Amino acid sequence: MKVRYLRGQTGPYGSRSNIMFPTPFPMRGGKFPKDHPCSANPDPTIFGTAPATPDPLGVFRGKGYADASCFPEGDGIAFLADDDKPDSRVMKDIADAFGFVVFKG
Repeated sequence: MKVRYLRGQTGPYGSRSNIMFPTPFPMRGGKFPKDHPCSANPDPTIFGTAPATPDPLGVFRGKGYADASCFPEGDGIAFLADDDKPDSRVMKDIADAFGFVVFKG
């Protein structure tokens, strides 16, 4: 899947950034459909510290994005990126965790 990476505005805790999917996978009855990239995660919409798990979202959280959380609308993932982590590193982490083709913008 080809996704967009949007670097967020810098705030007191870093930059709230987004991964945007090309099409939405909205929740139904509190669950994402099986084809949603994060459907295997037990807590895909939790903000704050979440454990690293072996699924793609858990792997991404384990790379230092512990607050990564899916939008309930199913069109992306919000996460906090350290200000000193360059975009190229964040994009590589996204690609490595999810297998996405990542472009900026």
